[in-house]
Amino acid sequence: MRALLWSVLLACGLSGCHLFGAPELESPAAGPEPWHVTCESDEGHARHCAMDTSRGVQLASQLSQSPCVEGNSWGYDDKGVWVDHGCRADFSIATPYGDQVQGGGTVRCESDDGHYRFCRGDMRGGAVLLRQLSNTPCIEDRSWGTKPQGVWVNHGCRAEFGGAAEFGDDDEAGGGYRGATHTVRCESDDGRPHRCDAAARGARLQKQISNSRCIQGETWGWDPGGVWVTAGCRGDFAVW
Repeated sequence: MRALLWSVLLACGLSGCHLFGAPELESPAAGPEPWHVTCESDEGHARHCAMDTSRGVQLASQLSQSPCVEGNSWGYDDKGVWVDHGCRADFSIATPYGDQVQGGGTVRCESDDGHYRFCRGDMRGGAVLLRQLSNTPCIEDRSWGTKPQGVWVNHGCRAEFGGAAEFGDDDEAGGGYRGATHTVRCESDDGRPHRCDAAARGARLQKQISNSRCIQGETWGWDPGGVWVTAGCRGDFAVW
């Protein structure tokens, strides 16, 4: 019996065992995914890197000669960041824990030297372009766009943006625009440029009435003196 007991104790000491039906200890729960990660597309191959993306992701520092362009050579999903086409970069959470996104007012965002840039601001309800500062056109979804955590610009676009919750749609007003003073109809007849005078702090296309597309920065725009249209764009514009 004594020899058997020593055999059991020796086995427990070498491999571990639980006497008297003691429950096994649970392995510690996995910690949160990192808030900062380096992700590299080696030899141009796609790669996925685990990361907490619940508060959005921004490119903190590009490490590669190959451009890192969101939606083309990098992006993220609910499990992490992906890179492709030779993009190598450091990525971080767009809104760090404990850091509140500022709301109200305007966000000035500038694509210096034609490079991508992300500017933080409360854009959870979308954004409107308030004032273009660059000669390069700022065209939504081409050279600028919105995320809940802010605005991005690219290809030389420099502009001031406001949150749509403050400057944009107002459903209670029947589809009008919060802060809008009036609606201006501006029409490019026969494809010729046309200007409609109106004191403006901002403007947005409310309704396109032409077959020709009305694209902000290409076929319509605004400045403090009013709204302009060209290339056959005809529409109703909310001005504030």
